[in-house]
Amino acid sequence: MVSQLAADHPRRFAAIAPVAGLRAGAPSAADPRVPDPTTCTPGVPVPVVTFHGTADPFNVFTGGGEPYWGYSAATALGSWARLNGCAVGPVEERLTEHVTVVSYASCAGDAAAVMYVVEGGGHTWPGSGAAFPANLGAVTQEISANELMWEFFAGRSR
Repeated sequence: MVSQLAADHPRRFAAIAPVAGLRAGAPSAADPRVPDPTTCTPGVPVPVVTFHGTADPFNVFTGGGEPYWGYSAATALGSWARLNGCAVGPVEERLTEHVTVVSYASCAGDAAAVMYVVEGGGHTWPGSGAAFPANLGAVTQEISANELMWEFFAGRSR
């Protein structure tokens, strides 16, 4: 939901941080593996940091699943990088045993696009101590989404 809010009202957000749900508009009717570019037109760069598990049973990392998800998490991130005018990326860096960070940089308005990919992670919040239902998948403790979001948001304003 925050992805669409940022697309529709980009000047209201200094940055966004979807967990298990980054979107860059609706899936295209012609090919659901790509976003429909007419449904995500923020007009100004919006910094994005996101978190996604490769074993997410609902928003499937590689795309597919429910029709409203359609395209992959990497496609969503790449679309935001294009919208943000990023000139560098994607660059992948292994952070921990099961977490890789994928980033786009040199973006207009310092609006980076960054995704923490949790290998084997589910539709869950990284670093959470909450008891998620088993059908949502594994929760990593190798990173804290809260801490990484705070670092990403710090110093950004509208």
